[in-house]
Amino acid sequence: MGDLDLNHAGPNQGSAHSRKSTASARNEARVEVGPFNLALGRAANATVRGQFSRSGYNLLVQGDAEVERLLEVARTIGLPAPQAAANGEARISLHVGGGWAGFAAPVVTGTAQLYSVRARIRGLNKPWEISSATIELTPGAAEVRKLTASAAGNTWHGSLTIPRQCDTPRACAI
Repeated sequence: MGDLDLNHAGPNQGSAHSRKSTASARNEARVEVGPFNLALGRAANATVRGQFSRSGYNLLVQGDAEVERLLEVARTIGLPAPQAAANGEARISLHVGGGWAGFAAPVVTGTAQLYSVRARIRGLNKPWEISSATIELTPGAAEVRKLTASAAGNTWHGSLTIPRQCDTPRACAI
């Protein structure tokens, strides 16, 4: 699996990555981990690095992933992820972070480039085929750009924005 580096960084120490955290987190002791490999179903493993402190955590996951495995890992660690049966390739650069107080849900931001993805969507007889797309996850929305997809004999090109953190699916206008 590789090496797992555990480094204690005191206040005002650490890597450039750790210095990007919030001002309050910069002033507290933290433990840095990684980089270490994470098998996400592709020939080359993704890498994970991050930091943990008294107030919260921040992880960076980068590399290649099989979409089905990526969604499975997300659900396993408690992240909200679609239940769609999907397979295909993704190149990801995702930040997962949050605070310990109140066991708040983690926030996932970053990018995923999708290639050759087939997804079964409830209500459709045939799967969606996404030739390519770039997804930008922000705290408030998932922005899908450069989308090329086909289903039911039709091909679509374009972009869309899907709100995140909605109470109900009907509350999220697409």
